[in-house]
Amino acid sequence: MSYPSKEQGSKHSTPGKLTFIGSSVGLGVVILAMMFFHIYEKNIPEYEGYTEASFLNFIWRNKENIFYLDLTFNEDESERLFHWSNSQGKESPPWMGVHQNRDVDVPLGEPLGMVFRFQNSDGNLYLNTRYPGMVSVSGHFKVHGISGPNRGFYSVILRSVAIEDI
Repeated sequence: MSYPSKEQGSKHSTPGKLTFIGSSVGLGVVILAMMFFHIYEKNIPEYEGYTEASFLNFIWRNKENIFYLDLTFNEDESERLFHWSNSQGKESPPWMGVHQNRDVDVPLGEPLGMVFRFQNSDGNLYLNTRYPGMVSVSGHFKVHGISGPNRGFYSVILRSVAIEDI
């Protein structure tokens, strides 16, 4: 099969269309690569683990920053989050508590503990609820609100941050 030459005045040039599509896809890949490079260039703090004292300390140190969480909840918290995620916004998100280890002296001005929850109307929040007893969440977050202390505990609301907003 031969393609019509340009002199023949063909309206449909397949090689030209393929070149356009190829360069569009290539440009899209370059833009995505630049976005991800820009995000990781910022040295975003990361926490991976469970809701324990180290999580409390991480949130307290990064309460002004955007941070990355890969958080796994204990069985009780998982059950409450699983129930909330299945309520489709009809219920308020559950509060979950974290406290400092009892055998550690907490410096004056730092929290003894915190209760936290995710913002209710957060369209970017994705909970992995595949297993009801082991719910996890991962993504970029920031502290949306903090109040306290009340008997040494702070109340914290976390909001997810879309990757394009970083």
